[in-house]
Amino acid sequence: MFLIARVVLAYLIPTVLGFILLCAVEGERARLRCAERWALSFALGSGLVSFFLFYMGIAGIRFSLFTTSILLWPFLVGGGFLWMWRRRTTVSSRPAEFPERRAVGTRIVIGVLACIIVWKIFWVALDIATVPSYFDDSVSCWNYKAKVYFYGRGIICNERDPDFLGGNLRHYPNGVPLFKTWVSLWAGEWMEWAVNWNTLGFFISLGVVFYAQLRRRSGSAVAFMGTYMLLSVPLLTFHAAFAYCDSVAGFYFLSGMLYLYRWIEQRDDFYGALSALLFAVGLSVKEEMGAVFIAGALPVVILSLAGGKAGWRKLAGKTFAYLAISILPSMPWIIVKAHYGLATGMGANFFRFEFHPEAFALLASYCFDSGNYNILWELFVPAVIVSIPLAVKNDLKYLLIPILLTLVVLLGAFTCTPFFEFLRIGTTINRTMLIVVPLMLYYIVSLVSLGSNLYK
Repeated sequence: MFLIARVVLAYLIPTVLGFILLCAVEGERARLRCAERWALSFALGSGLVSFFLFYMGIAGIRFSLFTTSILLWPFLVGGGFLWMWRRRTTVSSRPAEFPERRAVGTRIVIGVLACIIVWKIFWVALDIATVPSYFDDSVSCWNYKAKVYFYGRGIICNERDPDFLGGNLRHYPNGVPLFKTWVSLWAGEWMEWAVNWNTLGFFISLGVVFYAQLRRRSGSAVAFMGTYMLLSVPLLTFHAAFAYCDSVAGFYFLSGMLYLYRWIEQRDDFYGALSALLFAVGLSVKEEMGAVFIAGALPVVILSLAGGKAGWRKLAGKTFAYLAISILPSMPWIIVKAHYGLATGMGANFFRFEFHPEAFALLASYCFDSGNYNILWELFVPAVIVSIPLAVKNDLKYLLIPILLTLVVLLGAFTCTPFFEFLRIGTTINRTMLIVVPLMLYYIVSLVSLGSNLYK
């Protein structure tokens, strides 16, 4: 029981840290729903802990429960005072909500969907608790590096040491392994079920943020249906249970883009800052996040400001601020990679053009015939074709553009570079698509909701 309490604290403390950060950024105006706030708190808090451990590690500070916690307590105490102050001064800026008058049939549908979602979460949790990690990336990267950091009680920066920067895939970002190290330090030992709970946390957070943003523009029945569809994507559920981190990257890309989209709609700088913070943590999760950030988020920031007829000073200032918040936390890692000459991606040999037309048949098979995505692609392609005239005329284009540009970058890597060899085996392309799949589904459901409102 004491062990379980320590593991719970290992996840609860970062969540509270994330909550404090959200309160500080929000100021006196409450904008987020309760469940949405806690989901984002977990996502941001886990990133704060990972960054903190990395900075400690490269500074040569030995990891222990004391050293990794000592500097966090001032934030917790200060955050407690901040929370009490906000309770006195906070004014909600959320629109007044009135209970929906739902028909009996609608209530039954919502109840059934909610039960199925809870059932899926239960089975993901059961798999994590009872089945050990046995897939390559889970074992050889995310858990292996975390175990090296835990047993080595720090980050080894000696290139001659076999455990240098985690010992394997040294060029990979360290966000996820270091969070698992944090959990192990609190647990007092290495236990796979304890460190693998993080993917369950992101699976739940993904559903909460997805629902909260859909609920803003649709009824609860549509929002529940969309959330059910998302959490029912077969490969996404599988990854949540088996310690893969592509779904974690998918959470940060989805939430980063949705709050950027909300900033464009409402011009409230809080949402722009929140989006940048989410991408800041996301960049520490997987290398692919750098490419999708440049392809997806950056063009949207520039286009939205330019479309709003912002002067060049405002355009440059806002873009610089967004980039600074997103990139500065990862600068120490970027410097470390440059100092040790670590590769970006698979190395320079993969950064050359070579066209593989046979890739398109493989892509069609993986997307439409494999069953990994259910009927997502069959819905997405016609949805894009039908919605282009509508998207051009309103803000919907700021969702469609990042999706298309991200797909071009991700699929282009498999069709126009030597990375094609990883397309043949199938697993790499399928899990890479999980980064953009949640946003694709959000676009489809938003389009349905918008269409139903237009024809009321």
